[in-house]
Amino acid sequence: MKPRVKSENLVLGALMTGSMHGYEIMKFLKENLSFAWDLGTSQLYLLLGRLEKDSFIYGTKVNQETRPSKRVFSITEKGRNHFLKWLQSPSLHVRDIRLEFVTKLFFIKSLFPESGKLLLDNQQRTLLELKNEIMKIIQNENDPFRRLVYRYRYFLIKGTIRWLEKDVSGFIVDPDK
Repeated sequence: MKPRVKSENLVLGALMTGSMHGYEIMKFLKENLSFAWDLGTSQLYLLLGRLEKDSFIYGTKVNQETRPSKRVFSITEKGRNHFLKWLQSPSLHVRDIRLEFVTKLFFIKSLFPESGKLLLDNQQRTLLELKNEIMKIIQNENDPFRRLVYRYRYFLIKGTIRWLEKDVSGFIVDPDK
């Protein structure tokens, strides 16, 4: 199976809150995550088709008296398992923190607040390992430009770790912080 497009997890997360038709999913995502991750309408319907084809969701036709029928989508057990696995896995690259990790944080806080500490611990451990690997590269790098770029990555990781320790850990415990 080819790797899942990360944006598919947005749709699965929305459906973890209950069955919805496309417009409701779009509204849910715009109200809750548009500041972090924007998903276009055409992309949503493409994802719904792909997720249904792969048995992560299923759609049911619902007739309406005065309007055209609509398809209401629900998450399957396979989709739920995929989403939960994604939700607990750390983002492997610092560039994915802004979109992926922040999205995971939203779903953790809304659906599984007791799992927040595990996600935070996994993410911190992953970034600490990455920071140590990059420090070894910097120490052995002779090219000044490459060393400069690796140092930039090192400080991005270091700053992200500090953000996790200072802000995210407080948010997981006290969401009003």
